[in-house]
Amino acid sequence: MCNRHCLFTHYLAATLYLIWQARNNKVHGQPFHSPRVIAINSIFQHTSNNFLCSENWDSISLFGWPDPTISWNPPPQHWLKINFDGAVRQDIATVGALIHNSEGQFLSIKGYTLSTQAVQIAELHAAKLAAAKPWRGKMQGILLEGDSKVVIEQLQSALHWLQIISTEELHDTLNILFSFPYCKIPHVYRQTNEAAHYIASSSFASDICWDNTMSLPSNFCAILLKDCFLCTRCFALLFNI
Repeated sequence: MCNRHCLFTHYLAATLYLIWQARNNKVHGQPFHSPRVIAINSIFQHTSNNFLCSENWDSISLFGWPDPTISWNPPPQHWLKINFDGAVRQDIATVGALIHNSEGQFLSIKGYTLSTQAVQIAELHAAKLAAAKPWRGKMQGILLEGDSKVVIEQLQSALHWLQIISTEELHDTLNILFSFPYCKIPHVYRQTNEAAHYIASSSFASDICWDNTMSLPSNFCAILLKDCFLCTRCFALLFNI
């Protein structure tokens, strides 16, 4: 029998609670999560509990989070994490963005098309989309991640030297970022930004507007689950969970 530190025990307890919560919501006529969302959230919940321990932080970063090149990681408590991406095909481009809270649960997903063939413009529009729907509330900071190194460096430079802002997309994005007490804009590799890339690529077919009360495509859920498992696996190796 697994003890309270067993990984399976944590997953089982979280899953049973979320099933109970969904059943109550259904009985009382309130929105409830699909089985796919329950499975994802149970993994995110366990991951976030480990992530919030102070000894898990990397002392090099602002408040310290594990290297994003290893795996996708949820943000610190009371922060938002937004991943964005842009994609370009002949005569058209798309942008996609996801917003996660500190439990790793996504709050909003959006994607739409643009009339441009410039990759950098598409990426800047994606950053603007990502910051356009902030969930301020009691949030202390915002973490904006993208896999375009050129655009991330442009945003980082504009964040520190406002006089170099040259586009409307940059100006609008930074205005929103400045409304948070703290802001961090790291570059990540595609392997940790696959969910945002999926949204951008899928937006060629139609605009996307999803939230965490909806049933999501199974192949997109698979990406979210992979992010969860990689993140959980990282913590398990580091802290002998």
